[in-house]
Amino acid sequence: MMGLRMNRRALIPVAVMMLAWLFPLMATASDNLVMLSIDFCPACEAAKRYFKENGIEYTEYNLNESKRAREAYERLNGRGTPVLFINGKSMNGFHPQRFRQFWMEATGETLPQSQR
Repeated sequence: MMGLRMNRRALIPVAVMMLAWLFPLMATASDNLVMLSIDFCPACEAAKRYFKENGIEYTEYNLNESKRAREAYERLNGRGTPVLFINGKSMNGFHPQRFRQFWMEATGETLPQSQR
């Protein structure tokens, strides 16, 4: 008997819908940046610092403090932190250059010059 093979990419829209259900803010806000983070995460701290220095607004859900955030992370088979979401798209980890590309792909806009 041939087993079902599921493409992991096919699961991404389902996972994003599930996350939107868990965090209604993500489902309604356009261009809203959401970050799943944990305590003592250097990449999470770098992301927060970058967002603050560049005036980028975001909503943070800390996995150490929020049961709903942990459940969402587990359902998404999360690997590493931070996990960033904009307009139903996600990015794992943080690097400023990758974030700028992610922002452009998710919003269709480049970050303003002062936010690069």
